[in-house]
Amino acid sequence: MSVTLRTAEHQDISFLWYLRNRPDVYRFFKHPEPVSWEGHVEWVMCYLLGLHTGELKIIQWNALPVGQVRLDYEEEEVEISISILNEFRGKGIALRSVEMVCEMVKSGGGAKHVLAEIYKDNQASIKMFEKCGFVQKGQVGDFLHYIL
Repeated sequence: MSVTLRTAEHQDISFLWYLRNRPDVYRFFKHPEPVSWEGHVEWVMCYLLGLHTGELKIIQWNALPVGQVRLDYEEEEVEISISILNEFRGKGIALRSVEMVCEMVKSGGGAKHVLAEIYKDNQASIKMFEKCGFVQKGQVGDFLHYIL
């Protein structure tokens, strides 16, 4: 299995919109509903143009786009968010992607902590982040807060 990460580009906007608007993906989001094309393009362009303090990465499995990892930077912390197409879950792709991103963040030296907010019923995500060494530090509403 070959998992790679690359910076999102303009040609990824349609794939990211498709991924974001799948009910099996957005059901665990803070805003669990589809987004408009216009709103999505505006959101992605903020990352692509560097107007947002974060990064948007495309997860590739054997060169095929299968998901995304988003990093949002705030002072000495980075919040990570990940989405994978349903048909590629359970293959270790998300685990490897999070490991790669955490290695990248730690080697960059800017962030002391990596954070993840996980919907309380998203057991697969909870297990995956715990395998990566994240520990739960609290809960706000329906979201568990994890830290590495």
